[in-house]
Amino acid sequence: MNASSFGVPQIRRRAFVVAIREDLGISNFDFPRGVYDAIDIGRDSYTDAKAKCRFITVEDARGDLPELAAGDAFDGRSYTLDCKTGYQRDRREGSVALFNHVARSHSREFLEKISTIQPGQGNAQLPDGERFSDNYFSQAYARLHPRGIGFTITAHFRNPGSGRFTHYRDNRSITVREAARLQSFDDRFILYGSDRDQERHVGNAVPPLVAEALARHFGALISST
Repeated sequence: MNASSFGVPQIRRRAFVVAIREDLGISNFDFPRGVYDAIDIGRDSYTDAKAKCRFITVEDARGDLPELAAGDAFDGRSYTLDCKTGYQRDRREGSVALFNHVARSHSREFLEKISTIQPGQGNAQLPDGERFSDNYFSQAYARLHPRGIGFTITAHFRNPGSGRFTHYRDNRSITVREAARLQSFDDRFILYGSDRDQERHVGNAVPPLVAEALARHFGALISST
């Protein structure tokens, strides 16, 4: 299943195994289907019109969050921007303030280097002699694109070299809250523990919108027996 099919602003393909008790008499079943498209290749997804590919964009997901410079924080404070999309409104529901929007610090040399990377591009597009290394995979040090879809959130998203985790506008890696938005966590979920613990909590999770779709689908199937 691809999380993007269920309105998660992220390409995230995962295998799910379902077992149903034999005495319920359910011999055949299908998996739930989302109302959005399953996006498999996201690097150029921003070039596809929304009419052709239905998905929640990065900007749809986090466009109401404050700008941050590297090392800055907006944590435990009231929202300052209005919602612009239904996805943002849904994620804010039940939340009293914005938490976990804390940007990692980066060196001045690093910031100068990534400042030339444009949205949707990465290390591979830097000129010869300016790339971090040619041994990195294609998504290393890559920026998200506001009109594109997010890539798989891992447990290392605060490290720009581990994937497409650089903010599309700000010169920094994404925050825990931004990663949580791309995973479809509501803002009322507040992450605790060390930075590494928070990364693991978000990156290793099943996106809540996917979990909800599975629960509703198989709950209805079992209830009908």
